[in-house]
Amino acid sequence: MKKALLLLFAFALLGLGASVYLTKIHYTVDREGLNEKSFCHVSEFVDCDSAVASRYSHLHTPIMMIPTAELGIIYYVLVVILLAYAVASENQKPTLSFLFGAAFFSVLYSAYQFYISVGYLGILCVFCFSTYVANLGLLLLLPSALAIRYAEAPKFLFHYFLSALGLRRDETTQPRLVFHLAVTVGLLVVGLVFFKGLNPDVHRVYAEVPRDAYLKAYAGLPKHEIDVSGRPFWGNPDAKIIIAEFSDFQCPFCRRAAFTLKPYIKEFRNDVKFVYMNFPLDSSCNPAIQVSMHPVSCLAAKAGICALKQGKFWEFHDEVFENQKRLSRSTLLDLATKVGLDVAAFEPCVISDEAAAGIKKDVEQGSALQIEGTPSIYINGRLFRDWQDPNRLRMIIEAEKNGEVSTMPSFVPAETRPSK
Repeated sequence: MKKALLLLFAFALLGLGASVYLTKIHYTVDREGLNEKSFCHVSEFVDCDSAVASRYSHLHTPIMMIPTAELGIIYYVLVVILLAYAVASENQKPTLSFLFGAAFFSVLYSAYQFYISVGYLGILCVFCFSTYVANLGLLLLLPSALAIRYAEAPKFLFHYFLSALGLRRDETTQPRLVFHLAVTVGLLVVGLVFFKGLNPDVHRVYAEVPRDAYLKAYAGLPKHEIDVSGRPFWGNPDAKIIIAEFSDFQCPFCRRAAFTLKPYIKEFRNDVKFVYMNFPLDSSCNPAIQVSMHPVSCLAAKAGICALKQGKFWEFHDEVFENQKRLSRSTLLDLATKVGLDVAAFEPCVISDEAAAGIKKDVEQGSALQIEGTPSIYINGRLFRDWQDPNRLRMIIEAEKNGEVSTMPSFVPAETRPSK
């Protein structure tokens, strides 16, 4: 039993450590967006950042937003406290039984979160998975700590729940549910008050924009035809929802969009076609620009087209934005090597007429749209300015998916239009 108790403490500390780190990521994403990747972002699939940026990473309540990672911290602190209490008690069974019941529900919640993460969002969060392992470990070890066989565990748990609800009397278990629930609720309240004081902005509940008014305003915007053929895309090639982003590799806000948009729309990866379009703010390839603000952006855009030819646009795209502050010709060549491009083919491609023609096509479309700055995001041809707000972005995508936008009236009073 002593070994089982030590392992229970170890699994509780594993879950606590993972929850602390996930809370740190959540605070960073809320404050700075996804400009910087955490070390847990390994690939498109293994990605804690996207998990934290999803709508499933926090609970909405009328009084505050609660990151689920914070609830994880509170839960594992509770487990540690109750384990310590059990060790110090003459009769450990009531407290360990309560923890067994809590572990059962935590595993059910872990299974739900795992399905959402891998099955729905298409990502694996390593630190989230660590909490799932911790919860499963607690569930599997508690029968040993309670000195019951695994075959008896389901029956024991069932009888405990009946005893806790007063439907069965069991002197050996002594649920003491009121005491354990009081400790749980007390720790929950103290924890939430502490976290709200630590970071008020994360927990603030913002007034929601009226959905119908916002959708009508969006539907009233001019709809443009944008040719996205041959452009790099992410998502479903046959999707009815096309998100076109006109971007510049040297634009700071484009860098934010580069690492923000895809995580926000991961859950719609089968419903959208997210397309990258070039609109460098550099007069050497963009006649609409009188003064070159980003002198390497045209070269970077051509490099992106050449990376696309070799099937590694998004890898190159991410590396260029990661190294935005030190972009140069030599940097672009180094990044091409890093992502595994054939540099011998890449170098002549960058200065080729084909690459220049690709940029020209995008720039001409952007100029026809009278783009005023980058990034400019178009959803099914309508300019969407609120791309930094994940809730509004998802609202529009869901409305397009459900065919609501096409049935909206075309005229909307100016005061209800989406913000500029």
